[in-house]
Amino acid sequence: MRSSLFILPLFIHFLWFLLISSAKSTHFDYPKGGFERADPINPQLFFPCLKPIFDPEYGTFDPLVFPNYPVSFPPIAACPEVVNKNTVRFFAISRRNPTRISSLKEIGKGSKISFFIHGYIEEYDSPEPIGSAMTLLKSNDWVVLVDWARLANTRVFDRIRIPFVNAYLSLTNPILVGRITCKCVKFLLDKHGIQIEDILLVGLSGGAQTLGFLADYCRERYEIRFNHMVGKLLLILEHFSK
Repeated sequence: MRSSLFILPLFIHFLWFLLISSAKSTHFDYPKGGFERADPINPQLFFPCLKPIFDPEYGTFDPLVFPNYPVSFPPIAACPEVVNKNTVRFFAISRRNPTRISSLKEIGKGSKISFFIHGYIEEYDSPEPIGSAMTLLKSNDWVVLVDWARLANTRVFDRIRIPFVNAYLSLTNPILVGRITCKCVKFLLDKHGIQIEDILLVGLSGGAQTLGFLADYCRERYEIRFNHMVGKLLLILEHFSK
């Protein structure tokens, strides 16, 4: 009975993974999302990250310890994949032309902007992020889609993902994505004259976790405090206002 209770959520997770992987948008002129791992085997699978790591651009990251790893490995720890920090991309779409990807440089002064950060397993052009972006454009001039697909769905062996294993490894990356997205927000505030009250941050699943790290990093490093943040974690919708 206990084994059945364990296998059932694993099977459901696997089916959800197949659904998300196959459900791609085909009606938008967007660059193809996703990145492939260069290493044939994810080294963190066998070599735990037990000490904090330092990145000259984004600072220090403590390891995340998994006391109950759901496979036949001892308890391990992993760190954010800073080696892949350049795989985080930002795609801007405008209310005037929502089927075209624009450069952040096209965002004009006084624009109302919403950042949307997708969740685990997804990519920026998955159905839910695109649907959410279309809804957000009804009340915003621009939506910036944060694409962290490479870090949100960590490969284990070459291009192969193992349900739960890749999800656990991906849990280490929202803090990195949050800090990277904070710098993007800072760029728009400094270079494009965007006002902080005109920025809405929205995150889904792992993207919702990213919001907390984003807000903390912006506050501590740049003294930026956001007025509007919305995070959706599983079936719970939380609204944050600071």
